[in-house]
Amino acid sequence: AIPENILEEVNKTSHRPYSTGFYFGDAKQFTDDSAYLSTYDVIGIVQDCDEDGMATVLHKNKFQIGEEIELLIPKGNCTSFVLEKMYDEDHEAIEVANRVEMIVKLPLPMVVPSNTYLRRKRSSQ
Repeated sequence: AIPENILEEVNKTSHRPYSTGFYFGDAKQFTDDSAYLSTYDVIGIVQDCDEDGMATVLHKNKFQIGEEIELLIPKGNCTSFVLEKMYDEDHEAIEVANRVEMIVKLPLPMVVPSNTYLRRKRSSQ
């Protein structure tokens, strides 16, 4: 059996409905709906993180102060925190990160490795 926490992570990833495909012989890969299911958005990728937990993040989707953010850490556990402050490339405080591929600096609750993903649960879910 698949551990519940792993199954939850798989379902958080944007995906089409799962099927057994050809696993049991005859193709059963068609589902009632081919639309993607997505309950979380990747909002950034950590490029670097210093020993104080200040991260340099490559922005991917809009996020803002006050939102609950999850850290998806390579080979580690997920952890969440509320974003309280962030800065642009010029170290000016900003409230919203909304330009794709902009560089954002923000304090994390822990030191994380490069390629840690920041994600947010979609509010419409």
